[in-house]
Amino acid sequence: MAALSPAPGPAEETFLLLPGLNMAPAALAPWGDLLREAGHAARPVPLTGAAAPGDPAWRRVRAADWLADLDRAVAAAGTPWVSLVGYSLGAVLGAVWSLERRRPWHRAILLAPAFRLHGPVRALLALGVVLGPGGLVLPGCGPRRYRLHRGTSLAAYGALRELTGRFAARRGAGAAVGRAQLVICPRRDEFVSPAAAAEHALRSGSPLVWLDTARPRGIPRHLGLDACTLGAAEWARVTAAVTDWLGATAQVPRPATAASDTGGVP
Repeated sequence: MAALSPAPGPAEETFLLLPGLNMAPAALAPWGDLLREAGHAARPVPLTGAAAPGDPAWRRVRAADWLADLDRAVAAAGTPWVSLVGYSLGAVLGAVWSLERRRPWHRAILLAPAFRLHGPVRALLALGVVLGPGGLVLPGCGPRRYRLHRGTSLAAYGALRELTGRFAARRGAGAAVGRAQLVICPRRDEFVSPAAAAEHALRSGSPLVWLDTARPRGIPRHLGLDACTLGAAEWARVTAAVTDWLGATAQVPRPATAASDTGGVP
């Protein structure tokens, strides 16, 4: 049996916050606050194309750019344990990074993970990516304050589509995305497949929290991120579940080699 890691202190574990597609940087702030209140460091990861509204890189971004962004963020974390909070795109990006680098996160919270898109969404994206110029920007959906840009480029959609394909190719390889994982997903998500989230939770032996209570009017189920988009009661339920999980996973199995626990890498 693998030895247990001692519970990391506040200066020993950093949670990297990976946003969703075209997400405003402040949208994951409640998750950073939640983690800091629990005594953990939390650091948002700036992704290519998201420097500011109108960033020209948004029209030509590639999956390789986002993976390189994550390489830099992990190297700069500066703590022995590096963990992940990834929402939608951020969850599949973090998973692909981990599987392809063969470096599991110390802990991973996967929110509405874009492991597989719904069939109609997948088909429309495939058609648009093939037929349209990458720099073409499609109008955004959902509340404006949660979006960085007014719309999403076909290049960004193509990068997301590539990541979902790379995850599908790697998920059966036996490698773990995180030494401890928590999956949270709306039961009736409009954009990503809840079945894929449930499959990943089952495959990895991870707890799964379903979001299925009434949501505020006009808010997509997929955007279940905070008290405003979930409602106060559901947000309280989710944060309690996360806090319990953080406590229950304070000690998780050590990695195979001590070298992977140094130098700010998972």
